[in-house]
Amino acid sequence: MWGDIRTYTCKAAMPWNVTMVMPFLQWFKWIGTGMKWAPEINDQINVAYGVHCIYLFINFILTPIFRQLVGDAALTVAPKTALNSGGISVWDLMNVLTYAHTWCFLSTMWGLSVTRYPGYCCLKTLSAARFFAVWMIVAILFDIVALYYHINLIELGTYYAATVIFTSLDIIILIPISTWSIAAAIETQKSGSTGPTPGSAHGTVKVAPANA
Repeated sequence: MWGDIRTYTCKAAMPWNVTMVMPFLQWFKWIGTGMKWAPEINDQINVAYGVHCIYLFINFILTPIFRQLVGDAALTVAPKTALNSGGISVWDLMNVLTYAHTWCFLSTMWGLSVTRYPGYCCLKTLSAARFFAVWMIVAILFDIVALYYHINLIELGTYYAATVIFTSLDIIILIPISTWSIAAAIETQKSGSTGPTPGSAHGTVKVAPANA
């Protein structure tokens, strides 16, 4: 799996992918087919997920830097927001919301267990596929709340516009990922323990054991 992560991350970093041009062209093409499942969607999910992780990684780097730039203002001049009450600082909440996304890096394994190695994980293939689909939806919800706070944090430093942009981009790339992951879960339910037809861009893919 580590080799796959490296391969898909490198693919995601290509200009036509990190700008989301190719992922959305593929997504629109898929919609145009009536959302019919095809084996190549497995690779498309993984590349798009790599783009998602790149955006997250950028925000992971920028967030502590911006915190340092804001200084004490993060604690004493917190923007007024609907969730900012009871003495809870915006920065404390942002810490939780931003770094809770760490699970997205870990869930790369869940995505690969659905698209590349069905049946080779701690959960049955269908359970893993459902979990991955649900988590992609949850990730969008996390991003929406995080975006709300980043927009308000611009009051403390205009440089927060950068994290606003990357969080917005992350929400956008999660749209095709979430719909594809739901389609993968549906396809897995139809096909049984073997999961969606695996992609074969990187060689032979193992099939799930009969008791998966």
